[in-house]
Amino acid sequence: MSTMSNINLNRPTGSPDTPTDTSAVITPGTMQKIALAVALLTSAISLGIAVFAGLQRAGTVPEQAWSVAVSLGAVLCAHLAPMLWRFVPLSARIALVALWLVALFVVLRGQVDVLAFAHQHAADQRAQTVPVVAVSPVVDVPPGRSLTTIAQDIAAVSMDLAHFDARPCLGDCRGLRARKAALSAQLVALNAEANEAKRRETEQDWLRAQASRAEELGESRRTDPVTSLVAQWLGTSEARLNLLLDFAQVVVLEGTACFAWYIAGFGAVVLGRKAVVSDRNATMSQQEAVSPIPKATPVGRVEQTATHAATIAEGESVATDASLGSAMSEDDLLVAKIHEAVVAGRLKRNLASIRQFLQCGQPKAIRLNRLYVGRFGNARS
Repeated sequence: MSTMSNINLNRPTGSPDTPTDTSAVITPGTMQKIALAVALLTSAISLGIAVFAGLQRAGTVPEQAWSVAVSLGAVLCAHLAPMLWRFVPLSARIALVALWLVALFVVLRGQVDVLAFAHQHAADQRAQTVPVVAVSPVVDVPPGRSLTTIAQDIAAVSMDLAHFDARPCLGDCRGLRARKAALSAQLVALNAEANEAKRRETEQDWLRAQASRAEELGESRRTDPVTSLVAQWLGTSEARLNLLLDFAQVVVLEGTACFAWYIAGFGAVVLGRKAVVSDRNATMSQQEAVSPIPKATPVGRVEQTATHAATIAEGESVATDASLGSAMSEDDLLVAKIHEAVVAGRLKRNLASIRQFLQCGQPKAIRLNRLYVGRFGNARS
């Protein structure tokens, strides 16, 4: 019976009696690796934005260096504070939360500034795509007389010419005709000057209209068409909507980074606890494997030895309960279930039967078998 028990204890977990679960399960180690990768990626993005924001907020090289250093410190504090939450005492958590909120405000403000500058630069580039209206050299030439002055001169010459036309000619009319010819020529010149002034004013008006349309087109190109349309639907301005969208983007980035670092730290704690429990179980198994065979006990001391063994088993059970906590409560239920099945004759206690009965793996069956022996003895039925 003892030989069979040793064989069952050393049986590999991949035996045919062991039920296998073929469903895809994400282990804590895999989850920790994914969270760590996401945390590193988001932190790298946030650190890059912090460097750019620090450079924009300062002028000289020393000022830029200190500004970048402050920005990087704020990012590291905002990302690592959630991971350090469970490692600090309760009295220090209030200070840690306050420090995290201040650092998060500094980081969000810098990232919103960077996105706002990015919007301005993109608007300037869109505005530069509008062709510039070339000013004609005619506009640069000093303008002549105004059309009003020319019209006044035309009116005066026309009146003089009308007076000469109305004057009767009784004798030699050569002087009168010469004067009429001069006034007529002056009137023709004034009309030509008036036409030129009209053409020049028309051209200037056209150029001013083209420049005005180009300026309006450039201003329209500065606005983001989608953001402008959504802002009209929401009844707000484009600047406010851009600010709200920028804030939402940086909140998503920083929230993802903080949550990923928290999950990475939590996974490290869980894996550390599992490693400690595994080492403790391995140590207990080694101690049981090397424990010497007890010597024969006289008949008169059998009851005393059994009482002493029960006391030791009870002490080990109490120590194990104090260390494992809620995990032992589940083991107690499973051991009681095994004992009930053994007493009812539905189960012959060995590792293969326990694995098949509870649908569990080899390590769990070994642990439950050890607990069963410690509580109910080494009886097989």
